[in-house]
Amino acid sequence: MNALTALPLFSEHDGHWWPIFPLFWITAIALLWFFVWRRRWRRDPVDSARQILAERYARDELSVEEYRKRLDELGRGG
Repeated sequence: MNALTALPLFSEHDGHWWPIFPLFWITAIALLWFFVWRRRWRRDPVDSARQILAERYARDELSVEEYRKRLDELGRGG
């Protein structure tokens, strides 16, 4: 008997449960990926609006007054 046959995974008996470990790790990694990336999927629409407003101001599509007015409206929520 060597060291590998002492482990249940490599023995001749009860070897039918070995797929549980890879399935566990695949599930754990998939859940971790899902919860990390889910935070990126749910962005605040106000942040997106501020970004668009800043891009339009940078392209000189908005004056300073109009930019500040719209930014204040976003800050008030309406």
